[in-house]
Amino acid sequence: MTAQTARLLVDGNGQIIPNQYYDSVTNSFIAGAGGTGISVGGSAVSSSNPLPVGGKSVQKSASFTRPADTTAYAANDAIADSTSAPTLLSFANCANANGGQGYIVKTRLLTNQKTCTARFRLSFYHTAPSPVNDNAPKPKLYANKDKLIGRIDLDPCNTEDTTSDAAFTLSTALMPYVCAAADTTIYCILTTLDAFTPASAQQFFLEITCELS
Repeated sequence: MTAQTARLLVDGNGQIIPNQYYDSVTNSFIAGAGGTGISVGGSAVSSSNPLPVGGKSVQKSASFTRPADTTAYAANDAIADSTSAPTLLSFANCANANGGQGYIVKTRLLTNQKTCTARFRLSFYHTAPSPVNDNAPKPKLYANKDKLIGRIDLDPCNTEDTTSDAAFTLSTALMPYVCAAADTTIYCILTTLDAFTPASAQQFFLEITCELS
């Protein structure tokens, strides 16, 4: 005899899915009379493969150290960890499943150069673009037309008081996104909107807050 417990199962919109039961013997959800089986990622819904439900908020961060030089940036230059082999900023698990979607609801950038007052731009992609070398102009490439999610322009960096050792800026601009079909990662290229002289080996920290659909 199958041991069934009448647990309510809801979809991503919070709607109850009828005729679904939790089988305590097989430790999985099964369809009752008149019901239909449910799967996520091609596998049956179970305790180890749960049905994603919207409303989940996650914070993802990335950090890097720029090259050990003080070469001035011009507006639209990329800021990265290398002048020859830069690492693309990436944020994993920004969706409940491959090809999932959500919203970036907050972005926060922090740097250890407390005198920095530059404005920065964050360009987000659902598929990894070619990274741009530090201190090189970021090109607008037609090849990236289907990869680009959008961009967020940040207000000028500022610091709190004379005892601070960092400058920061944040944005609550809302940006919807859909991840690539086989991925849950969002990629980012950081550029400056203003000319400024960096510190040698200046550090950057970027945090995004996402609401998963």
